[in-house]
Amino acid sequence: MKKRNMSWVALLLSFVLFFAPFPTSFAAVEPYVESDTTMDFTKAQGDYYWFKFTVHGSHADPQIAAGNGTVLKTGNCKKLKNAEGEDEYRFQVWAIGKPGEASAIYTTLPGQEPVKHCVITVGDPLPSTSNRQTATETSSTKQGRTIYVTRTGKKYHYNNHCNGGTYYESTLEQALARGLEPCKKCVG
Repeated sequence: MKKRNMSWVALLLSFVLFFAPFPTSFAAVEPYVESDTTMDFTKAQGDYYWFKFTVHGSHADPQIAAGNGTVLKTGNCKKLKNAEGEDEYRFQVWAIGKPGEASAIYTTLPGQEPVKHCVITVGDPLPSTSNRQTATETSSTKQGRTIYVTRTGKKYHYNNHCNGGTYYESTLEQALARGLEPCKKCVG
């Protein structure tokens, strides 16, 4: 019986001694935010961009910010869960500054320093679409109306459930600046 206990103790001791020089291999990884966009890029004045931020190692909500509010205007932010149960944030920014101006996108988890993910430079404005406006779009009441757009679509909508797409709020002015046309089904 003593011999059996001694071999068990020897095995445990050898395990402890083997892993003693590697304490960092068992250290917890500090929570961090991963961005789907890490390279600097240019966005046309008046255009927008959606980021996807995934929080690893925590369920704390990060603070997400554009460094300069006169260059990038922050828009919608939606919180989702990914397949691994991690929190994902979809964050929208609009390039509103003058061409050539730039601003960075940052995230900050509670108790940590801000992390810069990329820099967006404002490019030349999108082509004017004033010649494409229809008579129904020229009234001032319709100019201020909330409309709905998709990230890559060619139409704008009054109904955010039209055709079963994933829509984001916008304004008619922004949609026209992107060259979008009215949806024949819900706009007319």
